[in-house]
Amino acid sequence: AQLAVPYHGRFANGRLEQWLEGYRALEVHEMGQSMYSQPIFSRMARLHQFQLPVSLSSSSSSSTQPSMWSQLDSWMEQAQSISHYTTPGDDDRAARLLNLPNICEEIYWLKHDVVPEKAKVAFCHNDLLAGNIMVQTTTTSSLSETDENGMVQLIDFEYGGVNYAAFD
Repeated sequence: AQLAVPYHGRFANGRLEQWLEGYRALEVHEMGQSMYSQPIFSRMARLHQFQLPVSLSSSSSSSTQPSMWSQLDSWMEQAQSISHYTTPGDDDRAARLLNLPNICEEIYWLKHDVVPEKAKVAFCHNDLLAGNIMVQTTTTSSLSETDENGMVQLIDFEYGGVNYAAFD
């Protein structure tokens, strides 16, 4: 079974991928069930072993560096640029709940003190929610046989890229 379904194109707010007949999106409450988690683990292990073709990975270090830090930095810049919210009550609530200086300090701490220097970096999905995991609805074989039979399929790779394997 392939790592991703064929991609057909992109439009303003989404992607068009091959239709998976006989599949459904995994439900959140099913993610911890071993009949699903074991096949998902197998799929993720295969994904994290994937080597980007040379034509897709440039010589710049940005193509081999984990994307998590630049994404967090971008989100922090966006959060800090908001001068006011839709309603005055939202301003007060945001000030109470979002201690942005503290969040910045925590990101720095994670980057410099928590994540090991040699943490495994791999090609990652980066958006592995239950809705991005499709499972076959047919019951002709057990899901424990999953990967070889393609009974679990990952979709929506638009955020896919180099990151810490543990991120997924």
